[in-house]
Amino acid sequence: MADKKGLKNLYSHIDRMDINQPDILFLSGNDPDILEGILEKVRKRLNKEVGEYETTSFSGEPGDDSLLFNEIFNIPLFGVYRLIVVRQCQEIFKQMISGNGLKLLKENFKNIPDRTLMVMLFSGIPAEGFVKAFGEKLYHHKALEIYPNQLPMFIMETAHKLGLSLQEEALNEIRERVEPKEGAVSLALQRLKDNLPQERHHKITVQEVRDIIFPNLGMNAFALIDALFSEDRMDSERELTNFNESSDNLFGILKLILNRTDEIRKFRTGKKLNMNNIEMIDLLGLKNRPAFVQKKILERLTGESRRFNTKRLDRIYDFLISIQMEFKSAIPARQQMKIFQVYLLEIFLKPETG
Repeated sequence: MADKKGLKNLYSHIDRMDINQPDILFLSGNDPDILEGILEKVRKRLNKEVGEYETTSFSGEPGDDSLLFNEIFNIPLFGVYRLIVVRQCQEIFKQMISGNGLKLLKENFKNIPDRTLMVMLFSGIPAEGFVKAFGEKLYHHKALEIYPNQLPMFIMETAHKLGLSLQEEALNEIRERVEPKEGAVSLALQRLKDNLPQERHHKITVQEVRDIIFPNLGMNAFALIDALFSEDRMDSERELTNFNESSDNLFGILKLILNRTDEIRKFRTGKKLNMNNIEMIDLLGLKNRPAFVQKKILERLTGESRRFNTKRLDRIYDFLISIQMEFKSAIPARQQMKIFQVYLLEIFLKPETG
């Protein structure tokens, strides 16, 4: 029974295991995206080596426990290969988590027919006895917990393991748009690897990330924020015209504006206190970022702190409060965008007087 950290180990195991007598792939934790990534990998191998196969899914509905056992042990007449997906196995097996149920589980799972591949997702942390009941033919992967300050480094390390490297803007796009979970990040990066030619696996651009991982996005929120705080009217207006009502989230853009404004405020405070770069990096929460990224952010903030004094920062905070109150009223989405654009151009791009 394998119990190893890292999706790379699991992906390698899927590539190597005996496809005719496969292990049970058991995934646990609070990361449902892991299942989708694993299923992509499994199906890719089945399509290549098996050809036709049947897929049956169980999601924890009433009666799924007996239906699952019938499905496993009723061997098809013509010996078709079977992929069995169990999405909520903590619900399906809840009557077997202890006592006689575990014994029954252990006896049954000794005899899984050949050409039957099971992939199971357990939401939460399973009891050790429950996991052991499936026997030695089980590969257990525990989802990693990723905290926000660990996410950029995790993205870079996962990319490196896949033989990929990302430009900083591409990394930021993934960091802000992909859910901070092992499965979501790994799935996104695996898609990049699978869809880009070998010669494009290094210095992957933000446009390549958007085209492959987020193909139907409208506005590039990060490009908009950079343009606004650089007072670049042309780039700001270009991004605003790309607004897509179905995919773009104005509240998400407001959060990015708030984060950038807070960052400038902290930087200005640190400068007033004569902080050195090490102290400033700590204040800004950048300790876990690579040195070249830290340097680039400090250089950016040096320019932004000159353009945005305390008066302008206060004006942005006032704008964020008032616009959220307006958006929470019954204003249609398209009208919200018009109001949003007027405010942005007024606050960020109209020269200050007096």
